[in-house]
Amino acid sequence: MRSVSLPRALLDQLAATAALFLPSNLVGLDAEDLYTILEMGEDDGLSLAWAPRTEIVKALLPLDARQERYALLAERRDDVLDDVDASLHIVTHPELTGMVATLSTAIRTARAGFGEGAQALAGNVLETTMKWHGKAWIRRSFPQVTYPPMAGHHGTIGSALDDADDWGDLTLLQFKHYLVLAGMRNAFGPGATQETFNRHLGAHRASPDTYRAEFVLPAILLAHALLRALNQDLDRPDEA
Repeated sequence: MRSVSLPRALLDQLAATAALFLPSNLVGLDAEDLYTILEMGEDDGLSLAWAPRTEIVKALLPLDARQERYALLAERRDDVLDDVDASLHIVTHPELTGMVATLSTAIRTARAGFGEGAQALAGNVLETTMKWHGKAWIRRSFPQVTYPPMAGHHGTIGSALDDADDWGDLTLLQFKHYLVLAGMRNAFGPGATQETFNRHLGAHRASPDTYRAEFVLPAILLAHALLRALNQDLDRPDEA
């Protein structure tokens, strides 16, 4: 497991002023819960921003192993998909509506029991959204980071996450963006094997190993969180 490093004072501030700076499903969680969610994001390739509901997020927190967390999500599959479906209605920016429609198709595909198709669609939403808007969003959201020239998705995400060790001035407004990114590193990671959802392997090394039932919901949650974050950013780029 990677060790997430953020100033604890920031997490204490977030917990105290949560309604202003946290996704609505994380309001009411304390600083330790937020820290656990960040670690879970990097380790499990999960983004729990805006969905699923708080009850499910709280149920994930005490679990010790990734497979236990994946199993809980699978057990609550219909609730998780309901929550993502409802949350996507918030994403109304015209540059994102096509991706919302595609992710909604992924949700319907998952409900019908075709997990491989749902994972593929969610992965394509992630890739397309990152290509069109995601990398620019990351650079706008974290201007204090030094990004390698010509960095791809993984390099851009990794630079933002790894530079956090040196941030004495990470703002409360940046936390939601950081929370979304924490789950995305694994999705765009290099390498020939995977323990969590990986978009690149699913697209370029498709096999029963890269398409697994436990990856379906993490892929949908990641794509959803990115769309929610971008919807806010594209509506208010100056504030980001």
